[in-house]
Amino acid sequence: MSPGWRDAASGRNGLIGGSPPPWRRSDESLPASVSLQVPADIGFVPAIRSAVGVAARGIGLDLVSAAQLRRVADELAAALIPHARPWAHLDIAIDHDDEDVYLRMAVDQVDPDRSLRLPMSRLVLAGIVDSVDVQSVDARVYGVVQRALPAG
Repeated sequence: MSPGWRDAASGRNGLIGGSPPPWRRSDESLPASVSLQVPADIGFVPAIRSAVGVAARGIGLDLVSAAQLRRVADELAAALIPHARPWAHLDIAIDHDDEDVYLRMAVDQVDPDRSLRLPMSRLVLAGIVDSVDVQSVDARVYGVVQRALPAG
């Protein structure tokens, strides 16, 4: 049997790499917000990258911009995970409006009194994102990255 899905109405196979299955039309954009929760473990960073990449393409970012947002997700997760308490979950959300896309992450902090040293400013300096805000509030570490959507 060939890989892919079978259209029950026509009985034809839809091959992987061909047209999208009937339950996911590629011409539809994603909702305004996509969220994900994974264990705060570095082993789950590939899942975060994949989710961010799919969401980025779904909101209309080109391949280069989507890859850059995936890199940002890597760095933000790598910056927050060491501050997580054991068995905590990392909450990830990708939001967008007409002008900007936002990548948000949050995790329960192991030591709320410990100062945060997160080298995220290099992403702004490299022109990959427009702003980065990381702060600790009520024993949770929050990271928000903002990037303007391309015109058009």
